[in-house]
Amino acid sequence: MWNLGIRLWAAWRFALFLALVAAVLFVVYQIDGMGKVFGWTVALSGLGTVAVFFTLRDFVRREINHRIGGRL
Repeated sequence: MWNLGIRLWAAWRFALFLALVAAVLFVVYQIDGMGKVFGWTVALSGLGTVAVFFTLRDFVRREINHRIGGRL
């Protein structure tokens, strides 16, 4: 059950990050429109999303391996 809990926690953190990215993009779009700043914000948001995804994925793997290794 803890395995599911860790995965749900990581999914929740990723969803919160996506909500933050959407809010930032919305504010920048309202201020700048489809200008240069919005384009850079989209690019950096995409890179940040990929980085957060891989960070959380690695965290989940390490946590699962740690808990399984501790039990054996």
